[in-house]
Amino acid sequence: MQLTGPVFLFLLLPLSLLILRISPVRYRRTALSAVSLYWYAMVNMGNVVGLMHILLLMVIGTLYVYLPMPRSATGGKIRAIIGITIPLTSFVFARLLAEYGSSWYVYPIGLAYITLAMISLVVDMARGDTIRPRNPLDVVGYLLFFPTLVAGPILRSKYYFDHTEELRFSSPRLSKGIRHYMIGFIKRIAMAAVLLRALRQLILYMEYYTSPLLFFFLLFVSYFAFYFFFTGTADMARGICAMFGLKTPRDRGHILASTSPDRPVCGLALSLYNFMQDYVYRPLRRLFPGKYGHILARFLVFALSILFLRTRPEMLLFALPMLLLLMIPRRARRPHFAVRLLWMPLTVLSCSFFTLAIMLERPMKLFDMMSRAFSSSGSHLYQAFKAVRDFRYLLIAFAIFLLLIPVTYLRGWFLRNAKPGLLYSVRYVAVLLTFACFVATLIYLLPQFPGYADQAYGFYQYQR
Repeated sequence: MQLTGPVFLFLLLPLSLLILRISPVRYRRTALSAVSLYWYAMVNMGNVVGLMHILLLMVIGTLYVYLPMPRSATGGKIRAIIGITIPLTSFVFARLLAEYGSSWYVYPIGLAYITLAMISLVVDMARGDTIRPRNPLDVVGYLLFFPTLVAGPILRSKYYFDHTEELRFSSPRLSKGIRHYMIGFIKRIAMAAVLLRALRQLILYMEYYTSPLLFFFLLFVSYFAFYFFFTGTADMARGICAMFGLKTPRDRGHILASTSPDRPVCGLALSLYNFMQDYVYRPLRRLFPGKYGHILARFLVFALSILFLRTRPEMLLFALPMLLLLMIPRRARRPHFAVRLLWMPLTVLSCSFFTLAIMLERPMKLFDMMSRAFSSSGSHLYQAFKAVRDFRYLLIAFAIFLLLIPVTYLRGWFLRNAKPGLLYSVRYVAVLLTFACFVATLIYLLPQFPGYADQAYGFYQYQR
């Protein structure tokens, strides 16, 4: 029932599009809320305790919206603080229970993004930035908006309620949404799932045989698995939103080629960076102006982004290489192309320690892996061929990635620089390549990796 699952792709998605299409314009947001509520109940049907947790949060969020606002400014601040503290506390406790292996509690899907949506609703209402929805189902629909619950984008309450007031369909937006969904589906199944399975096999293999080259290979595989998992899921979400007539904001560039180590982490969900800027960085800058206030606010945004992905204090330790690289002063915000080519591998390497630690049940085990790797006398990378079963899937994933480079990363450049007579040909070739890769992924690779299609968090250890 996930965004990549066959049930969703062939049943729920077409039915939801049909329901919204035949609904009157003024009732489409309510219909979308009903679809989101149904989707969430279906994906958490086996998690009764998690569903009760989310139901309690929905009740609290709805009561917060419809209870009378305090007349005094002090009462309004106390109300906002309580409204932020309740979802944040429930998220921290839920994540810690899941991280440290609770036997009775299963982490509910999308709790992190539900928490951020509740904080956005509370803060925007306190600021007067958003209007009160017409009915409680619209509030629940915003908090449980299903395309964004796995990996974003994080939609501010003002943005959601303003842009879903009258959802209207259009052929260009529908075609754009289908293209984004196909690209995200390919990233999630044809690349992320293949890399994640290879990564787990390599981790098991390194219990017995290791070498420095194999360890560095493991680091880079973890980074690209991280990248394709999150951006693929977020691209699918953007595509589904576009099919529904909702344009989602995009505030990150191609973080695969980033030269700033905080961008792959803060920009992974398409809008986590802007969320942190709006609700954490700017309020702290108002409280602590000056140079040291800027350093404090930026460090806090970085730390919260790390703990958002995995709530263990040792994860901050594995994020230190990113922080150290981030502190190196650079004169230009966008360095020369040659400098960027040198800087990108350093960025990937600094982030990869953190992305590999996410995969380990005990993150501190990474130090043991490093010590054994660098104390080993072996240095042959061909050991990876022994570790990874069905190595052909990695070759297929690499071939699909090469086909997608002009479609996803160079498409804009081709469209800007192509002659007017070639624009149609460029678009036609891009669509043809995307569709061919999507069909190949759907028919050949999806049956080989069914678990990664059904799981919401294939990258997280506590959701394996």
